Amino acid sequence: MIETIDVKRIVPTEKQYAWTFGGVAPLARIKPGEVLDLYTEDCFGGKVRSATDLFSKVCEYPYVNPQTGPFFVEGAEPGDTLAIHLIDVQPARDWAASVTVPLFGALTGTHYTQTLQDPLPEKTWIYQVDKAANSVRFQALDSKYETSFPLEPFHGTVGVAPAAFEVRNVLVPEAFGGNMDTPEAKAGATIYLGVNVPGALFSLGDGQGRLRRMAAAGERRRHYGGGLLPSAGGRVPDSPHSDRPMDREGYGALHHGHLSTGVAGRPVADRQRV
Repeated sequence: MIETIDVKRIVPTEKQYAWTFGGVAPLARIKPGEVLDLYTEDCFGGKVRSATDLFSKVCEYPYVNPQTGPFFVEGAEPGDTLAIHLIDVQPARDWAASVTVPLFGALTGTHYTQTLQDPLPEKTWIYQVDKAANSVRFQALDSKYETSFPLEPFHGTVGVAPAAFEVRNVLVPEAFGGNMDTPEAKAGATIYLGVNVPGALFSLGDGQGRLRRMAAAGERRRHYGGGLLPSAGGRVPDSPHSDRPMDREGYGALHHGHLSTGVAGRPVADRQRV
């Protein structure tokens, strides 16, 4: 007998996106092991759609990195570890975008870290996504140069509600996960995050695609399957580091049987430069 698996599909409306980790009522309640088919927006909320759409003109801070969720996981309690397994991550559009923003990002000085060069000029690139070939097409803005890059979709943000009634902006990476911008959050990975509040209240968004040394943003459809590891004390189970609680700015990601751990802290641009 072939066992069937119920998949819960959720496509949030524009008003249902979350802009913080913590402080948001759950979008839905789910059970451990339940499979979700989720739609998420890109970091621009779908507002950057052409090369003439400059970030400062079409986007409004802090309404960036919209999150699908949060989801209340039944039975999750503080001290447990939530295991989020990314079954599949696929582009939902046939195009993607990337931008440069003055005083934002790893390629320029920021309000946190001053550098010697002038701020980058504000520009927007649009990429054509070839889903069949799993690639994107890049066209230079100042020449006729164009080329293709292999596409590897991943989540920029995955997180749970922080502890102690904290509410954090979705651009913040911290012990609860958040805006980690790690390309390891891709299909086949299992992400372990310590539960801080009843129900965990996890959400995800900021669909990206790693293009070798670049990243393009585009909304994603993904399948999520997860589980709950009760009373694990915020530790990654059955790992060489299982005696080290994830009580600082860290997360654990298990991809194809290989465990990787990372640090997610502010400012993200400085971490990327290092």
